[in-house]
Amino acid sequence: MKNLLRIITDINYTPVPIFTVDDSKIKNLDLSLSILRSASPIHMEYLRNMGVGATMTISLIYKQRLWGLIACHHYTPKNLTPELRLAAQLQGHFITSQIDVRQSKEEYEVSRKVNSAIDKIDSFNLTGEPESFKELIKQPELLSLCNSTGVSIVIEGKVYKHGHTPSEKEIIFLANHFNDSNIKTSFHTNKLVNFLPDLKSLCENTAGIIYHSLDLEENNCIIWYRPETKSEVTWAGDPKKSIIKNEKGLHPRNSFELWKEIVNCTSKPWLQPEIDMAAFYANGLQRQINLIKITREEQKYRRLSEMLKEANAELENMNWISSHDLQEPLRKMQLISSHLLSEEELSPSIMNSLQRLNISAKRMRTLLQDILKYTRLKYSEESFEHVDLKKLIEEIVTDTNDDLSLSAKIEVQQLPHIMGIPFFLKQLFSNLISNSIKYAKDGVPPTIEITSRANSIPYSTGNNGKFWVVSVSDNGIGFDQKYAETIFNVFTRLHLATEYSGSGVGLALCKKIMKNHKGYITAVSNPGEGTVINLYFPEVSSKTF
Repeated sequence: MKNLLRIITDINYTPVPIFTVDDSKIKNLDLSLSILRSASPIHMEYLRNMGVGATMTISLIYKQRLWGLIACHHYTPKNLTPELRLAAQLQGHFITSQIDVRQSKEEYEVSRKVNSAIDKIDSFNLTGEPESFKELIKQPELLSLCNSTGVSIVIEGKVYKHGHTPSEKEIIFLANHFNDSNIKTSFHTNKLVNFLPDLKSLCENTAGIIYHSLDLEENNCIIWYRPETKSEVTWAGDPKKSIIKNEKGLHPRNSFELWKEIVNCTSKPWLQPEIDMAAFYANGLQRQINLIKITREEQKYRRLSEMLKEANAELENMNWISSHDLQEPLRKMQLISSHLLSEEELSPSIMNSLQRLNISAKRMRTLLQDILKYTRLKYSEESFEHVDLKKLIEEIVTDTNDDLSLSAKIEVQQLPHIMGIPFFLKQLFSNLISNSIKYAKDGVPPTIEITSRANSIPYSTGNNGKFWVVSVSDNGIGFDQKYAETIFNVFTRLHLATEYSGSGVGLALCKKIMKNHKGYITAVSNPGEGTVINLYFPEVSSKTF
């Protein structure tokens, strides 16, 4: 790379050693710029076999790489003057510059043609439908943009192809092979058989390919193809027999008869502008396909949203029926049964049946009202405001003092200020207090304590947010801890309706209120030891809402 000339003035020269200043055994002398230096004995024997007496080699360096050599031979010893050596070196520079000019000109012509093709193909409107891909694959510019003879697109397992291509089965194989292998999203070669030696049958139409993946997870891809271009290479002797080994060691070949080699399964090399344009179009096609997928998902979710709106509208209609049409007959049943119960001339059995009818109608009305409350509970951040829980619960106790058991004792300690909807929070604590009184032990005055932790804590180890924990404890009958989750389901009851009144919706309503407040609700209990309901309210500022 440093010295472009290599001269041997006489192949029968006698090599002499070079002495360094210190003449050490381990010499490290840089001879890169030396013109007259000794050559390999095998090379010298090779030159003698050729019948030459002197040689000069000019290296052609293109883009910091050895592009080629110019070998000059003389049949007798010959020493070149410095002027001739300089002229030879300048000739090498000139030829190298012409390589750059010609290659740049060729690449410019290719770039001009492929740019014209890419401008036309970019205007194609791809819709994502199969017919659209069928029209796209037939566009002649798709072949012109990288001067290929065939092209195929694999989308969602379906093959679209045009020109000279392998069969659909072989295209699917190539798509799966490159998708499963360690090859990156793009790949090109002018000799595919080097990578797939078992598929020599593809050589005729698929000697060279440019592959680009259109999806990282599936085998969606676009592949351009070039056919086999058979070429004849002429050698001065068989290159496979350039070195002969015998009992005396290694020796160069003696025969220089003309030897021809036929190169198979190789296509015309892909030029850099062709590779670049294929990559440019593949990236654009990938963006189009991704946009189509996103549009389809949006349409899908839009349809689902419309269906959900219709379902919600039907539920609203059912709510109206529940709150009016269904409750009206129940009111009449209660009214008639109450009127009949006031009659004195009724037998005990009829009186008992009317009482049972009246209780059932009342229970049914309560159930419908609770269902109505549950279904009407909606989440809306716009209604959130600062709430003093201690003050809110004291208002509940004051407002419902007449309905509470006279013996019930309710203790409210210092509670945090949170963000929430006061109306629903009142519903939440009213249900919990009513439950504690309802499920009190016989003969034991109910005691209810509403407390809070001093500091906020995470709800679970996997949750980064912190929550204020408000606990509602009582000394009631309790329940088995295995029902701690199921009690918050709609219509779940642990006792018979004849033992304790209720619809089975109260705790489910509490859970929904906590969910709408981005919080959680849990229960801890044991039979006969009372119950603790823990409410987790997120520790957030008003700006969060």
